Amino acid sequence: EIFRKNIFPELLNVLSKNKKEPFPQKIFELGKTVKIDPSQETGVNEKDSLSIIVSGKAADFTYAKSIFESLCKNLMLKYKLKETNMPFLEQGKSAQAELDGKKAFFGELSEKTAKEFKIEEKTIIIELEI
Repeated sequence: EIFRKNIFPELLNVLSKNKKEPFPQKIFELGKTVKIDPSQETGVNEKDSLSIIVSGKAADFTYAKSIFESLCKNLMLKYKLKETNMPFLEQGKSAQAELDGKKAFFGELSEKTAKEFKIEEKTIIIELEI
């Protein structure tokens, strides 16, 4: 079993290897993530998380937000959005959310991160604890 803080880096790796497949590409994974938490007996807090990556011409902040809002509506989750400054997301085209005590983020993949993974298409990331 793999311990990871976020799921999306693995999905970006898959996307970088799928260049020969037609776009748009939509990839998701539901899995466990961990965060350091000294108050826990094991020293970590384990959560179930969902990560979604969409790559193609329509992949922009508005599309990411619409997917996020649709997920929240279908899962009956209330949320509060705020701007975020995560280094792997484009500044001004990303958001963090608090949803019923859980955390989420979404936005456009930064140019720097896209280059690191050799991704040429516009790409969005949505990741939330469920």
